[in-house]
Amino acid sequence: MTFSFRDVELERPITGRDYDLLLGVVATFEIRVDGRLLFSEVLFPIVELCVAMKRWSAAAMASSEAFEFESMDSDEVGLVWFRPEGDGWRVGALNQEYPEARVWTTPEVREMVEEFVEEVEDWLTRNVGVSLETLS
Repeated sequence: MTFSFRDVELERPITGRDYDLLLGVVATFEIRVDGRLLFSEVLFPIVELCVAMKRWSAAAMASSEAFEFESMDSDEVGLVWFRPEGDGWRVGALNQEYPEARVWTTPEVREMVEEFVEEVEDWLTRNVGVSLETLS
């Protein structure tokens, strides 16, 4: 499974306020399983997602607490989610293309989250000159 983003846009000037960075950097966000598209959304707040994923993986993942991403710009809960199942995690999204039954291990989910966060962090550093660390 991979999380990826492309076609990044700055929807508002990045003024140094957390809100501008969290919601102002949007992209087409995708989740793929073995190359098959599970979820895709344009204008998705990738920085806000990364901060939420990073906080969850640092604390709540160890206690098998589910992750349900809720953007400040949406009334929907669970835009992207990780739910405990047995010894692992099911991964999905509110409007996914098909039901994915695979259960991922905690190390696999942690690695997917860390890779995605690192890619967004690298993009922010290169293109905006800021770090996720200022938001975490």
